[in-house]
Order: sequence, then structure tokens, then C-alpha cells
Amino acid sequence: MSGSRIVWLDNAKVIAGVLMVLDHALLYFGQESSWMRYTITRCVEPLYVFCFAYLLSVKGRGLSPRRWIQLAIAALIEAVIHSHREGILYFGILANLVCFGWLRTQLRRLTTTILIGLCAITSALAILPPGGVGFYIDYGPFLVTSQFCLAITMMRSAQAVGVALLVGWLGTVVGLVAIVSVIGQVGSNVWTLLIGQPMAALILCGSQREQHSVGWTRDLIVSHPFKFYLGHLMLLQLIDVAP
Repeated sequence: MSGSRIVWLDNAKVIAGVLMVLDHALLYFGQESSWMRYTITRCVEPLYVFCFAYLLSVKGRGLSPRRWIQLAIAALIEAVIHSHREGILYFGILANLVCFGWLRTQLRRLTTTILIGLCAITSALAILPPGGVGFYIDYGPFLVTSQFCLAITMMRSAQAVGVALLVGWLGTVVGLVAIVSVIGQVGSNVWTLLIGQPMAALILCGSQREQHSVGWTRDLIVSHPFKFYLGHLMLLQLIDVAP
């Protein structure tokens, strides 16, 4: 920890930020089905949620009312950007954090064993298509809940998180088979669950061993997260609509 900053957590956020820009650039420039978006960049959303859950749930750091308002405004702007591009009402990751951030308080009260079981159940349910007629919820409550469970377990016990990841992965496979059998389709979370979450956990474990700050990139990506997130989305949107 450096002052009020947690160096390894900042480093993990920088990695997530760089990969997020790459992921969105591939999306906006016609590479939506690129192999990198199904592998390397699938860890971006889990990394951000793990960091968010760590700060709020494990360390007991609650966001101030001002910060929650900023998050809500950013979620609204994010929804406008994505909805304009997709042509339907589209809610992104920030909307998930605004709506389900309160779960951290409830989940902290659960035992590690129950958290692991809940991780398996929500991982299976997260395979369901997260949307409906005229709207889409990127990632969705089941995925975010499973990630909160993983984050809390991760910070409680390094040994238990391996079990949680394995159980969650098996829950995903079971849910995948069951949901395909019943409704014949799955949601977009399958790659995040099977590849992204294990990758994010490995990055976090590796980041904890590195206590040197990443320097100026931290100021750009970590110190002003909403400006960085919305700024790069707006830039890509402008490039996308430019003649």
C-alpha cells in the first residue's frame, strides 16, 4: 500500500484498462468476433468487478454518496452510447454495479462454503441470455454476483479461491449443457465465465506480488476512472460515425 493507494490493485486496474481499450477498439473497428475478444480481453470485466468488490466488500471501503452519484451518471452516459450503437436499450457494466453493488453487504455475511456454492449456482444461471425484447443487459446480475462471491473468497483465503474457481467453472459447464438442451442458445457470458474469470484471478494473484507503481498510466487510468472509461468510448463512437 502506498499512502491511501493499494499499489497492486492499481496495477491490476491499469492492465484491465489497457485490455479494455483493445477490446472496444476491436469491437468498433469490425473485429467483434476476433479470437482476442474471446480470449485475452475476456478478463477485463471480471478484473474491474473483482477490484470493485475488493474495495467495497473486503476492505470495508464504501463509496461516498458523491461517488455513487458519479457512478450512476456515468452508467447513464454509458447506456446512451451503447444504445445508440446497438439500436436497442443497452445497459453496460456500470449499470450492473449501480444496481447490484448493494449485494456486497449481504455477501460479506456468508461463510466461505456458502459463497462457493452460490458462485457455482450463479455461474450456471449467468449462461442465460441477459436480455429481452428491445433491451439488453451486458453481463447481468448473475455474473456480477458470482464475481462478488469469487472476490470475497479470494481475499479471505488463497486456497479457497482455487476451489471457488473450479466449482464456478464446473457450474458454468453444467449450466451451459442444461440451458442449451432446454432453450437451444446461451448468452454472451460463456467466454467470460470459462476464460475471463480464471485469467482475471491469475492477474490479481500476480499483481499482489508486484509492489511497484506503474507510474503515469496509473494517473490516466486509475485516478480518473470515469473520465477514462467514458472518454475512450466517446472517442471510439465519434470515429465510428465519422464519414
